[in-house]
Amino acid sequence: MIKEIDHATMLTLASNVPNMLMQDASWQNQVVLQWLSNSPTATNMDMEMGNLKGDFIAGKPQLCYLRYNCALTQDSLNAMQLGKTFNQKDVDDVVEMSNAGNRELLYTIGAKASVEIKEEHFSDTFKLG
Repeated sequence: MIKEIDHATMLTLASNVPNMLMQDASWQNQVVLQWLSNSPTATNMDMEMGNLKGDFIAGKPQLCYLRYNCALTQDSLNAMQLGKTFNQKDVDDVVEMSNAGNRELLYTIGAKASVEIKEEHFSDTFKLG
């Protein structure tokens, strides 16, 4: 990563700005949503904030928030045993969400990753019957 930055041109760096802004906005949203909730799927934001468990912006949880992320890395995709061995080029292709040719693969990845969803994550508010 450092080599990439060190050898990058201004144009290369500028082309990465929209993605960096989107990632930052996503993290900011996640911080606020975790701060407003008592999420069983809360993740550590950083060493200072941790996962904000028990720390509520309004003194008590204001909403229910669940977030399930699936890492799209060479190791994680290969561990899913999807019928092929993924190299970095394959991972880069999968991460490019605008590639409609990956829709079935992404569906399969989502189905395999769904084992993270647990019934106990949902409060009684969401239980029917």
